[in-house]
Amino acid sequence: MHEINHKMAKGAAWMVILKVVERLIGLVSMMILARLLIPADYGLMAMAWSIIAVLEVMGTFRFDLAIIQIKKVVDYHYDTAWTYTIIVAIVTSLILALLALPAAHFYNDHRLEYIMYVLAIGTFAQGFENIGVVAFQKDINLKLDFIFQVTKKVVSFAVTIGIAIVYKNYWALVIGTVSSRFVGVIFSYMIHPYRPKFSLAGGSDLFHFSKWMLINNIMIFINNRSVDFILGKMAGPGALGTYSMANEIANLPTTELVWPIGRALFPGYVKLLHDMPAFRKSFLNALGLIITFALPVGIGIAVLSEPLISILLGQKWAGAVRVMQILAVYGAIRACYTSLGSVFLALGLPKLISKLAILNIFILIPILFWAVPLWGAVGAALSMLAALIVQFNFYYLVLMKKIKLNFLQIFAVAWRPLCATLIMALVVDLTNRTTMLYYHNVWQLLSCVATGIVVYVFFILFLWKLFGSPAGAERLILDFVKSRIQRFQHQTVT
Repeated sequence: MHEINHKMAKGAAWMVILKVVERLIGLVSMMILARLLIPADYGLMAMAWSIIAVLEVMGTFRFDLAIIQIKKVVDYHYDTAWTYTIIVAIVTSLILALLALPAAHFYNDHRLEYIMYVLAIGTFAQGFENIGVVAFQKDINLKLDFIFQVTKKVVSFAVTIGIAIVYKNYWALVIGTVSSRFVGVIFSYMIHPYRPKFSLAGGSDLFHFSKWMLINNIMIFINNRSVDFILGKMAGPGALGTYSMANEIANLPTTELVWPIGRALFPGYVKLLHDMPAFRKSFLNALGLIITFALPVGIGIAVLSEPLISILLGQKWAGAVRVMQILAVYGAIRACYTSLGSVFLALGLPKLISKLAILNIFILIPILFWAVPLWGAVGAALSMLAALIVQFNFYYLVLMKKIKLNFLQIFAVAWRPLCATLIMALVVDLTNRTTMLYYHNVWQLLSCVATGIVVYVFFILFLWKLFGSPAGAERLILDFVKSRIQRFQHQTVT
């Protein structure tokens, strides 16, 4: 168990580093592109992607997760997954080409037709990516996965910025996306020695797990993308572009912290299935760490949304402030339950995830149709938050039943970061209002961030010490920092 937990922690660290690097690249890219492009350019890309994502998710069986979940995987499992992925990519790209003109008519914008033709080429190419890179996750060797993902991001960044500087339009976003997919295919064969062959021998083993992943991904897609269709159709590309940009920044706690941790937790949970007490302990430790980091980040973004928008995007994006505030709260709550998907997948319950996702659809869609005509992008954000709160409660009720947890065990890892976050939010909001009188954007933001970090760290450690320094996220973090310091001192001496 100790070895598995160590590999999970190390893998999670690499994935968090990956997301930090990707986010730094993304922030630089965002700051440049927001000044070269307009909200409607992002809205056009979101419109095209909403159509493309429909077909891509229809063929997303997640054979990679099936390979990770299978205990005794052999070569023909990899070969079959690669073969099916290519078949799906060919079919998907052809259908995308056929849908390009109808999509342009649906959104009343002829530019979408050519955008979709180019993105279809990227979809076709991505199907040939080397399936061998899945072994990085299965073996929890995520350092190589880090190198693979960062390489794609760097190339996409360079291409996107170069085209944006020259043409100053939406084609920078389109070609940057396609270039990342081509680089992913080429580099996947350079970084991993496995050479897949065409085979269908492992189909039954893969589809036993993946059929439910397909249904699950369709449900997740409808949950996440329905806002693009409804907002884009009812309010236009400007409102959709505003929502998309605010959503990207506001969901940092989920996309940049929880997603990479979940990527490392899933294969570790699979290896702990034989020892349920150890499984529960690993889950509670992971949940405590996620809440400790993600909650203050999400709420901090909500409080500082105005200076963040001004600095990162410029004044022409001022309409995104209220949307970001709502979506930042959404992101903070979502971060606290997203990793539960790794638990259900490890337990072999993808069907359960699908059922919970279906429930959310029946809640979300009616709210969107009611709120978007009234409040536009703000209404879309409020709809997402309302549906999430209901889904959050259902997820945890099911989780507690499946792995025999009780409310007090979850509360024990959550209450200290929650209290410290609320105190931090009050202090940061006061600091923001005060510094607004003396400083301009950058210094105002930096002083608020620094204040928030100091206040949060102080109060969470104060509460931890006050209640007897119990086992939990604080202990894990302090032990990790102590071990790093001792290791550095040892290396310095030797």
